[in-house]
Amino acid sequence: MAAALAGCGRNDVEVYRVAREQAPVEAAMPAGHPGAGSGAPRLQWKLPAGWEEVAPGPMRLASFRVAGSGGKQAEVSVVPLPGLAGSNLDNVNRWRSQVGQPPVTEAELPRLAQPVEIAGQKAELYEQAGAAPGSGSGSRILVGVLRREGIAWFFKMTGDDGLVAQQKPVFVEFLKSLSFAAGPPPGLPASHPPGVGGGVK
Repeated sequence: MAAALAGCGRNDVEVYRVAREQAPVEAAMPAGHPGAGSGAPRLQWKLPAGWEEVAPGPMRLASFRVAGSGGKQAEVSVVPLPGLAGSNLDNVNRWRSQVGQPPVTEAELPRLAQPVEIAGQKAELYEQAGAAPGSGSGSRILVGVLRREGIAWFFKMTGDDGLVAQQKPVFVEFLKSLSFAAGPPPGLPASHPPGVGGGVK
Protein backbone atom coordinates (compact mmCIF):
# COMPACT_ATOMS: atom_id res chain seq x y z
CA MET A 1 0.00 0.00 0.00
CA ALA A 2 1.26 3.58 -0.56
CA ALA A 3 2.01 5.27 2.73
CA ALA A 4 1.69 3.30 5.94
CA LEU A 5 -0.62 4.66 8.57
CA ALA A 6 1.29 4.69 11.80
CA GLY A 7 -0.70 3.32 14.69
CA CYS A 8 -3.19 1.38 12.55
CA GLY A 9 -1.73 -2.07 13.05
CA ARG A 10 -2.86 -5.51 13.99
CA ASN A 11 -4.56 -4.57 17.25
CA ASP A 12 -6.15 -1.30 16.19
CA VAL A 13 -9.26 -2.68 14.52
CA GLU A 14 -11.89 -4.79 16.19
CA VAL A 15 -13.68 -7.24 13.94
CA TYR A 16 -16.71 -8.97 15.41
CA ARG A 17 -17.50 -12.41 14.02
CA VAL A 18 -21.09 -13.51 13.62
CA ALA A 19 -22.68 -16.58 12.14
CA ARG A 20 -23.37 -16.38 8.43
CA GLU A 21 -26.81 -15.07 7.46
CA GLN A 22 -27.15 -13.23 10.78
CA ALA A 23 -26.45 -9.59 11.66
CA PRO A 24 -23.71 -7.95 9.57
CA VAL A 25 -20.13 -7.85 10.76
CA GLU A 26 -18.90 -4.40 11.80
CA ALA A 27 -15.35 -3.08 11.97
CA ALA A 28 -14.58 0.12 13.86
CA MET A 29 -11.70 1.84 15.57
CA PRO A 30 -11.86 1.12 19.33
CA ALA A 31 -12.61 4.02 21.67
CA GLY A 32 -8.99 4.26 22.81
CA HIS A 33 -7.58 4.52 19.29
CA PRO A 34 -5.97 7.91 18.54
CA GLY A 35 -8.13 8.29 15.43
CA ALA A 36 -11.43 7.64 17.19
CA GLY A 37 -11.90 11.22 18.29
CA SER A 38 -11.73 12.51 14.73
CA GLY A 39 -14.52 10.21 13.59
CA ALA A 40 -13.45 6.62 13.07
CA PRO A 41 -14.60 4.44 10.18
CA ARG A 42 -17.52 2.18 11.02
CA LEU A 43 -18.41 -0.22 8.27
CA GLN A 44 -20.70 -3.24 8.17
CA TRP A 45 -20.77 -6.15 5.73
CA LYS A 46 -21.99 -9.70 5.18
CA LEU A 47 -19.13 -12.17 5.13
CA PRO A 48 -19.21 -14.22 1.89
CA ALA A 49 -18.97 -18.01 2.11
CA GLY A 50 -15.37 -19.15 1.82
CA TRP A 51 -13.88 -15.84 2.93
CA GLU A 52 -11.79 -15.76 6.10
CA GLU A 53 -11.36 -12.62 8.17
CA VAL A 54 -7.73 -11.95 9.08
CA ALA A 55 -6.02 -9.28 11.13
CA PRO A 56 -5.81 -6.08 9.06
CA GLY A 57 -2.41 -4.63 8.31
CA PRO A 58 -1.32 -0.98 8.14
CA MET A 59 -3.84 1.38 6.53
CA ARG A 60 -6.50 -1.34 6.42
CA LEU A 61 -9.84 -1.26 8.17
CA ALA A 62 -10.44 -4.94 7.35
CA SER A 63 -8.74 -7.82 5.54
CA PHE A 64 -9.92 -11.16 4.20
CA ARG A 65 -8.28 -14.25 2.73
CA VAL A 66 -9.85 -16.36 -0.02
CA ALA A 67 -8.53 -19.86 -0.69
CA GLY A 68 -9.09 -21.69 -3.96
CA SER A 69 -8.23 -25.12 -5.28
CA GLY A 70 -4.65 -26.17 -5.82
CA GLY A 71 -3.30 -23.73 -3.26
CA LYS A 72 -4.51 -20.67 -5.16
CA GLN A 73 -5.14 -17.62 -3.00
CA ALA A 74 -6.51 -14.10 -3.09
CA GLU A 75 -6.78 -11.37 -0.52
CA VAL A 76 -9.26 -8.56 0.00
CA SER A 77 -8.49 -5.27 1.74
CA VAL A 78 -10.62 -2.33 2.85
CA VAL A 79 -8.71 0.94 2.97
CA PRO A 80 -10.17 4.40 3.79
CA LEU A 81 -7.98 7.39 2.92
CA PRO A 82 -8.65 11.12 3.39
CA GLY A 83 -9.34 13.46 0.51
CA LEU A 84 -8.85 12.43 -3.10
CA ALA A 85 -6.14 9.85 -2.28
CA GLY A 86 -4.75 10.17 -5.79
CA SER A 87 -6.64 10.44 -9.05
CA ASN A 88 -8.37 7.41 -10.56
CA LEU A 89 -5.91 7.56 -13.43
CA ASP A 90 -2.89 7.45 -11.12
CA ASN A 91 -4.37 4.62 -9.08
CA VAL A 92 -5.43 2.54 -12.09
CA ASN A 93 -1.99 2.87 -13.67
CA ARG A 94 -0.40 1.84 -10.37
CA TRP A 95 -2.58 -1.28 -10.26
CA ARG A 96 -1.85 -2.01 -13.92
CA SER A 97 1.87 -1.92 -13.19
CA GLN A 98 1.32 -4.55 -10.51
CA VAL A 99 0.10 -7.02 -13.16
CA GLY A 100 2.61 -6.03 -15.83
CA GLN A 101 0.24 -3.90 -17.91
CA PRO A 102 1.19 -0.59 -19.58
CA PRO A 103 -0.37 2.66 -18.35
CA VAL A 104 -3.49 4.12 -19.92
CA THR A 105 -4.31 7.72 -20.74
CA GLU A 106 -7.03 9.94 -19.31
CA ALA A 107 -9.02 9.43 -22.52
CA GLU A 108 -8.81 5.62 -22.17
CA LEU A 109 -9.75 5.52 -18.49
CA PRO A 110 -13.57 5.71 -18.84
CA ARG A 111 -13.75 2.42 -20.75
CA LEU A 112 -12.06 0.68 -17.81
CA ALA A 113 -14.56 1.93 -15.22
CA GLN A 114 -17.34 -0.58 -14.60
CA PRO A 115 -20.39 0.75 -12.72
CA VAL A 116 -20.93 -0.95 -9.37
CA GLU A 117 -22.95 -0.38 -6.22
CA ILE A 118 -21.07 0.05 -2.95
CA ALA A 119 -23.09 0.53 0.23
CA GLY A 120 -26.08 1.59 -1.86
CA GLN A 121 -24.13 4.27 -3.72
CA LYS A 122 -22.87 4.50 -7.29
CA ALA A 123 -19.17 3.71 -7.57
CA GLU A 124 -16.57 2.40 -10.00
CA LEU A 125 -14.99 -1.04 -10.32
CA TYR A 126 -11.62 -1.39 -12.04
CA GLU A 127 -10.31 -4.76 -13.20
CA GLN A 128 -6.76 -5.43 -14.33
CA ALA A 129 -5.24 -8.79 -15.30
CA GLY A 130 -1.81 -9.86 -16.42
CA ALA A 131 1.33 -11.41 -15.00
CA ALA A 132 2.89 -10.41 -11.70
CA PRO A 133 6.33 -8.86 -12.37
CA GLY A 134 9.10 -11.09 -11.10
CA SER A 135 7.08 -14.29 -10.81
CA GLY A 136 5.34 -14.25 -14.20
CA SER A 137 2.32 -15.96 -12.67
CA GLY A 138 -1.16 -14.92 -13.76
CA SER A 139 -2.57 -12.22 -11.50
CA ARG A 140 -5.78 -10.20 -11.40
CA ILE A 141 -6.84 -7.14 -9.41
CA LEU A 142 -10.36 -5.90 -8.71
CA VAL A 143 -10.81 -2.54 -7.00
CA GLY A 144 -14.07 -0.88 -6.03
CA VAL A 145 -13.66 2.87 -5.47
CA LEU A 146 -16.15 4.94 -3.49
CA ARG A 147 -15.67 8.57 -2.54
CA ARG A 148 -18.00 9.86 0.19
CA GLU A 149 -17.87 12.59 2.82
CA GLY A 150 -14.25 13.51 2.13
CA ILE A 151 -13.00 9.91 2.31
CA ALA A 152 -11.82 7.71 -0.56
CA TRP A 153 -12.71 4.08 0.11
CA PHE A 154 -10.79 1.35 -1.73
CA PHE A 155 -12.02 -2.25 -1.72
CA LYS A 156 -9.34 -4.35 -3.38
CA MET A 157 -9.15 -8.05 -4.27
CA THR A 158 -5.85 -9.31 -5.63
CA GLY A 159 -4.42 -12.75 -6.27
CA ASP A 160 -4.39 -15.66 -8.69
CA ASP A 161 -5.91 -14.70 -12.04
CA GLY A 162 -8.38 -17.56 -12.28
CA LEU A 163 -9.47 -17.42 -8.65
CA VAL A 164 -10.09 -13.67 -8.65
CA ALA A 165 -12.01 -13.93 -11.94
CA GLN A 166 -14.13 -16.70 -10.39
CA GLN A 167 -14.69 -14.64 -7.25
CA LYS A 168 -15.72 -11.46 -9.07
CA PRO A 169 -19.51 -12.01 -8.65
CA VAL A 170 -18.93 -12.75 -4.94
CA PHE A 171 -16.81 -9.61 -4.61
CA VAL A 172 -19.53 -7.50 -6.26
CA GLU A 173 -22.14 -8.92 -3.87
CA PHE A 174 -19.82 -8.13 -0.98
CA LEU A 175 -19.65 -4.51 -2.15
CA LYS A 176 -23.44 -4.38 -2.30
CA SER A 177 -23.72 -5.75 1.23
CA LEU A 178 -21.62 -2.95 2.71
CA SER A 179 -23.27 -0.25 4.82
CA PHE A 180 -21.97 2.63 6.86
CA ALA A 181 -23.02 2.98 10.49
CA ALA A 182 -24.36 6.33 11.66
CA GLY A 183 -21.71 8.75 12.80
CA PRO A 184 -19.16 11.28 11.54
CA PRO A 185 -16.98 10.48 8.54
CA PRO A 186 -13.75 8.59 9.27
CA GLY A 187 -10.50 10.38 10.06
CA LEU A 188 -6.85 9.53 10.35
CA PRO A 189 -4.99 8.68 13.57
CA ALA A 190 -3.24 11.59 15.26
CA SER A 191 0.11 9.91 14.57
CA HIS A 192 -0.45 9.79 10.78
CA PRO A 193 2.32 11.65 8.91
CA PRO A 194 1.08 15.04 7.63
CA GLY A 195 0.54 15.28 3.91
CA VAL A 196 0.55 11.50 3.38
CA GLY A 197 -2.40 9.72 1.83
CA GLY A 198 -2.04 9.54 -1.93
CA GLY A 199 -3.33 6.45 -3.64
CA VAL A 200 -3.62 2.79 -2.83
CA LYS A 201 -1.11 0.20 -3.97
